[in-house]
Amino acid sequence: MFCVRTPSASVGSASHLSKGGSRGVGTRRLRSGFGFDCRWRVLAFFVATLVATNARGDQVVTGGVNYPDAKIVNLDQGKLQFRAADGRLHSAWIGEVELMIVDRSGVFEDFNQAERFLFENQPQKAIARYERTLRLSQEYWPDVIAARLAAAHDRVGQLDRAVQYWIRLLSGRWSGMAAAAHLMPRNIPAKHDGRVALTVDLLTNEIRKDIDEDRRAMLELLRFEILRRVGDARSNELARGVAELSIAAPARSEGVYAIVLAAMQTAFIRTPSASAGSWPVAGAPGSDQAALDRAMRDCPERSLPGFLILKGRLLLRTAKSREDVIHAAWCFMRVVIHLPDDPLVPEALVAAAGALRRLERADQAASLLNECLAHARIGDETRKQAEAMLAEVRRNPSAKP
Repeated sequence: MFCVRTPSASVGSASHLSKGGSRGVGTRRLRSGFGFDCRWRVLAFFVATLVATNARGDQVVTGGVNYPDAKIVNLDQGKLQFRAADGRLHSAWIGEVELMIVDRSGVFEDFNQAERFLFENQPQKAIARYERTLRLSQEYWPDVIAARLAAAHDRVGQLDRAVQYWIRLLSGRWSGMAAAAHLMPRNIPAKHDGRVALTVDLLTNEIRKDIDEDRRAMLELLRFEILRRVGDARSNELARGVAELSIAAPARSEGVYAIVLAAMQTAFIRTPSASAGSWPVAGAPGSDQAALDRAMRDCPERSLPGFLILKGRLLLRTAKSREDVIHAAWCFMRVVIHLPDDPLVPEALVAAAGALRRLERADQAASLLNECLAHARIGDETRKQAEAMLAEVRRNPSAKP
């Protein structure tokens, strides 16, 4: 018996467990994640299995919505395309598709069993079945299965194997850079081990091949991120090159730009100082600024706060006039004003307060610090910085930091 992911409310209602293919009436909703009462999980699995058994066609679960009696028709640059029972065409990133049951016999019997195992968070059992399917599948299915294998190996901590299939995705006809950008391995160990060494060698060998620059950039991004996450000093040497990479349009995902931001923070900033807004800059400000402006232009909106804060810090470090300081402060305040619920807002408030202190506006700095301390998403480290700066402002309001 398997247990499936179920929603936290209204699990047992008749409308909740009915067939459908939209978020309105007649939709059976599933929630990704675990930790719910197993009785409801067993019930939901029973219903899902019953629906799949009685349906004529494929079954797709994505975004918590079940589409029985569907028809999977294609994989287009990493997006699974399928036609729902009502005839409407849908698409979803392959990494966000929770379950696919294909109404075909033969090789797809292994695939369907692998899907059930992956859906049930049993990736190790899924891997062998996916690999058997991969050897026999045709058309776009090898790219679909490579995506599943990359995800399954990532879940079980087999980084080298996950990256092996990720590289295959990167060059896939139906997957490509868009799919690779959304399926970058996440389960990177905290310390260097044998799998990390194999993975870095694998990526380095791929980088040396005669490939186009856009794909090479993706390989360099992932290699830097792995070395950075395991604390390998080579990441410091690679950071500037990664920070200056131009990211192709299909690959401009939040995950990719999180790595770009980390590379810029490493390359452009050596060590943050105790007071907000005064990080020393390494390298030529002109080249740093150009790379940063390009990233801000191209990145997804949800990635923008980190780059705005970094730009403010760089501008504040090199500021020579009050106008320069105001310009830096405005970068921080753009985060606060336009994205008030972003987790980086408390950090932006502290940085903006530091800029206002330089402008000798103690009252406004204190106001921002109090706003920071009251923010629902403030972290422990930011709280300590805000409390220390607020104490200093109150003790000596006329002094510059």
